Amino acid sequence: MDGFSKKLISVIIPHRTDRQRIICMDSLTNQTYKNLEIIVKFDVECQGAPVVRNNGFEMATGDYVFFCDDDIILKPDALEKMATVLDSNPEVGFVYCDYLKKGTVKGRQNGELFSKDLLKHRNYAATMSLVRREAFQDVGRFDEGLARYQDWDLWLRITGAGWKGYYIPEALFTAFFGKEGISSGGPKNRFKMTHRLKKKHNINEYAYSVIIPIHNEKPLAQKCLETVLAHTGGDYEVILVDDCSGKETADWIRDQENIGVHVVRSDVQLGHTGAVNLGAKEARGQFLCFLNSDTLVSPQWNFLLAQVLINNMNISAVGPLTSSSASLQQLHDMYKRRMDYGPGDIVALNKMVVGKQEKKAVVAKITGFCFVTTSLIWEAIGEFDPEIPAGGNEADWLIRGMDLGLYPAMCTAVYVHHYGNQTYGKMKDMRQQWNHGNQMVVQKHGQEKMDRLELELFMEKK
Repeated sequence: MDGFSKKLISVIIPHRTDRQRIICMDSLTNQTYKNLEIIVKFDVECQGAPVVRNNGFEMATGDYVFFCDDDIILKPDALEKMATVLDSNPEVGFVYCDYLKKGTVKGRQNGELFSKDLLKHRNYAATMSLVRREAFQDVGRFDEGLARYQDWDLWLRITGAGWKGYYIPEALFTAFFGKEGISSGGPKNRFKMTHRLKKKHNINEYAYSVIIPIHNEKPLAQKCLETVLAHTGGDYEVILVDDCSGKETADWIRDQENIGVHVVRSDVQLGHTGAVNLGAKEARGQFLCFLNSDTLVSPQWNFLLAQVLINNMNISAVGPLTSSSASLQQLHDMYKRRMDYGPGDIVALNKMVVGKQEKKAVVAKITGFCFVTTSLIWEAIGEFDPEIPAGGNEADWLIRGMDLGLYPAMCTAVYVHHYGNQTYGKMKDMRQQWNHGNQMVVQKHGQEKMDRLELELFMEKK
């Protein structure tokens, strides 16, 4: 095989001067694809990887370009396999693959079949992709103003220019993760940078909308948001509904706009029912995740709850196990109203609680402190009845869903800590409102339908 008869690949390596070795070099010289020019650009002024990559491209003459981190190890046939795809598919602008992770992060990072729509929700292509020169030139350079996700931004611009991506479902390189990596700079706030990127590309679609009504109690709301940002998975937006809070809480809520949180404010107190409805009107996600502000969520909570809806077409909404709830969701009293638990405790607490459970979905009454539904189901059932206050609003909604053949479910694979009665529940007449709400549901639907919510029916695990 005459490797030198193939198109030239320019390999551009950004390298920081305080790094002793260029680890990728041995694996590059051992590639089966031999027609390479290797360009090492030293980041002498600590300008960051995007700037260095752009400067390297100015020197490149190859038909294809491979932006190579200095600490990866390529399989010998990695560039051969990628270049073969570009040779055979003139409509493809970049080729990407799976890779292995070692160092401070371990495992395998799998890509996904190319989809322009899916790319709006998440980045599934690594920087170490082989890019056609024309595709890169069509969109210019890496965006040096982005502190994170410069590669995701590049793929969005390339696909926006009419090029396609191509996925090779094979781990063709190993990436080493450490604090000193040149690509690890910039803010660690994934949520903020994701929203900045989406705003740049005018993307108004999300997989999940996390809707949190807030009426005062700033310390609890802060804890709640901290765990939401740390533990919510996938592509999501956060909507904080300021339900006529006092100045201190209102100012804090407004400040969250700086990190990309969507803030909605009502100058007239709406109560839980009205605040949820207002937040839902603003939501742009496929899944609606309603969450009280006196909760702490555990890792991947939204994924796990949404999976129940995906696997079971007759479910209206799904909720987690918890510490405080007027339903089967509440665990033993040892967990109830534990105000000393904080964001730092939720991971261990979730592991302890869920580890004792048989993982399954249980058709049963759930309450509104935390429940997940889809935008389509919310539209089909309708919003919370504005005439029914908290304590009856979710019961009325669930009964209306049951009339359509849709049932609520509890997922025993998720724990969300609920302090209980710490926001709206602190209002003087809240207990009376709850009782009144339940009475209104009975008057509207009858006692028989209200009793159906207390049934405990088990579904087959899927």
